[in-house]
Amino acid sequence: AYLRRANTKPRPQPPDPLLASAAAVPVVVPGETQPPGVVWRLHARIVDETPQPATRGAVLAVPDNAAFSLRVRRPGDRFAPLGMGGHSRKLKQWMIDHKLPQAARDQMPLLEIDGQIAAICWGEKWTIADSFRIGKPKTGAATHIYFWIES
Repeated sequence: AYLRRANTKPRPQPPDPLLASAAAVPVVVPGETQPPGVVWRLHARIVDETPQPATRGAVLAVPDNAAFSLRVRRPGDRFAPLGMGGHSRKLKQWMIDHKLPQAARDQMPLLEIDGQIAAICWGEKWTIADSFRIGKPKTGAATHIYFWIES
């Protein structure tokens, strides 16, 4: 008889926060936004200089008069994270490669700026898109975005 050893490697827990609705939520910048059906809020603040790296959330360089929204993934979404030289990949494959729990993938908040995924909001640190990184040439003001789960 063969004995099969159980997988003892712990599976990652779904990160907080998750979105309760598939509808896109306009984000107030500067200010705070509370998506429907959740207890957490997305806080946004415009900063004049590059602050120290945020321990939670992200610091993004965005164009003036940009439109911000918070949404979940859609079929065909692509994402160009830091470290890929501006090249994009399918968001679904990125989530699989980073071992995000399958049950949480459809509720993972995505910060969208002018129709482009600017950040994936998961856990303490966010993953940002290369085109919104601080220090990228020809960028406007930096928007410092904080979020946390309220108790």
